[in-house]
Amino acid sequence: MNESGFPRKIKRFILFSIFLTPCLIAVGGTARPDGFDTLAKLSPRELYALGEDAYQSEDYDKALQIFMVICSRYNLSDHEENQRIYTKAFIRNGNLRYKTATYSSAMDFYLKALHIAETHGFDDLIGLIYAHIGNIYASNNDFESAITAYKRALPYAYAFGKDNVKSMALNNLVGTHYFKGEIDSAEHYFRLFQELHYDDPRFIYDICLNQALIFNGIGKNDSAKIYAKKAAGNAIENHLSQPCIGACYSSIAQFFEEEGQWDSALFYLHLNEDIARETQTNELLVATLRDLGRIYDNKGLREEALAYKSEYWIIYDSIFGQKEFNDLKNKQIFYELERNASTINNLNAIRMLQRNGIVVLSVAIGIFIALIAILYYQKRKLKAAYGDLFERNHRQLSDEINYRHRIQTLEKSLENARIKISALAALATANHGAENETDKKDMGETETDGKDGSVEENASTNRKTVVNQEQRNKIARDIMRIMETTEDWCACDYSIDKLAAVIDSNARYVSEVINDVFDKNFRAMLNEYRIKKAMIRLSDIEHYGHLTIKAISESVGYKSQATFITAFTKFTGLKPGLYQKLAVERHAKGERMDTALTDNEMEI
Repeated sequence: MNESGFPRKIKRFILFSIFLTPCLIAVGGTARPDGFDTLAKLSPRELYALGEDAYQSEDYDKALQIFMVICSRYNLSDHEENQRIYTKAFIRNGNLRYKTATYSSAMDFYLKALHIAETHGFDDLIGLIYAHIGNIYASNNDFESAITAYKRALPYAYAFGKDNVKSMALNNLVGTHYFKGEIDSAEHYFRLFQELHYDDPRFIYDICLNQALIFNGIGKNDSAKIYAKKAAGNAIENHLSQPCIGACYSSIAQFFEEEGQWDSALFYLHLNEDIARETQTNELLVATLRDLGRIYDNKGLREEALAYKSEYWIIYDSIFGQKEFNDLKNKQIFYELERNASTINNLNAIRMLQRNGIVVLSVAIGIFIALIAILYYQKRKLKAAYGDLFERNHRQLSDEINYRHRIQTLEKSLENARIKISALAALATANHGAENETDKKDMGETETDGKDGSVEENASTNRKTVVNQEQRNKIARDIMRIMETTEDWCACDYSIDKLAAVIDSNARYVSEVINDVFDKNFRAMLNEYRIKKAMIRLSDIEHYGHLTIKAISESVGYKSQATFITAFTKFTGLKPGLYQKLAVERHAKGERMDTALTDNEMEI
């Protein structure tokens, strides 16, 4: 690609690559539109719908006014739906200014849209914005910046399935790399562009014109001209925009000029001139005037060359001023710097928060570990205390049962002694009849005196009782026998009346004996026996380990599990569940204490 042809190809491709509309319109100012008061009452959604209708119908004056009304309402604190509408309105405003070649203003709107989109996470719109920014750079011959913008647009386009953005970015990447002389890269993006497979006249047009550029880049001018003419024929047949046709004529003229065929090149350039003046397409006119001036100069026609060059510089300065281009380029640079600075500040703030968070977390972890250690230590102490309490209860119950066994043994010995004494007494009676009769009579009178039911005074309580001492002793022995040799009292409906009936007495006598002899009332004595029986069963894992606390409580006569738990805890200091758990742990360790109990061992 020769150096002299480079500027011509730039402007020709711009017309083709950035999707110019059928005609560039002269967008008006921002005067209040007709019905402004009506528009002011509409919501952003309703306004955007009206603006979009005007934009699609190419009523750009009306569209500009409506989109400006939307942008004037922009509020950073508005809800997300309106933020998306503001973003799209700023994009449309940028498009409208791009169409009139007011690139600096267009860049302002695009950057504002980019800021809103990045702030609110509208990633599906970010790719479109970068593609439009790339078009501005391409229009001003800054192909390096244009390529960067298009490449930024592509990941978003593929991620969100935005076919229009993919088509725009890939198509323009073919052209920008072609104008930089990077034909390999142009071919790469051309292949990606072909893979889109759109069944659309504009897509076929772009394929043909891109193919023409590729053939020109690799030195196949004949093939390049064939495809450029195919693109022009497609544009005419499908009524594409005049600038599309102009892009084809510019390319064909370039191919002829490179071959030194001046007249053929001039023919297509004059066709372009007519199109540009008719449609008031300044970009196409600028590129055509420059090319005409150069070719007439090459042909030695100085007067014609000077006329075209003069007009070229007048129009070029009006739309492609270097200062304006530098300003718009600086706008994005400043935006990027500001965003990067904001990002750095945010990262620094996050890093500071993380550092402070790590310190706080470390302290919290230290405190947590200390609390865990304390809790663990306290738990071990509590577990040891519970274990000691369990063993003490178990030992006390075992000692009581052992004591009763000894008492039982002594009573049996005493009973045997009484039997022997009775035998000796009978023998003595045979030998000493008269004397023994007298003694026997005296003894009978004494017993009668003790059984006459007279009221005695209880020395220990200093109150009068209705039961004499012998009756009291007999009733006490009978109570102990029933309570320790049967489990009748494990019935939930067991009462003092039932106990009195079993021992052939009455409830009043039994109650008095229990209060005097056992120093407690019937209910307290019954609870004590039931709790001790429960302790034995909770400890007997082999026979009762499969039972629940509720089952144990019912087996010893409690209707309510809650009542049982309260009574058990008050008597032993341990809840029955914990008592059973400690018994299971001792059993699991294979320990069997000398004081291990069963139901049978409690009976006397």
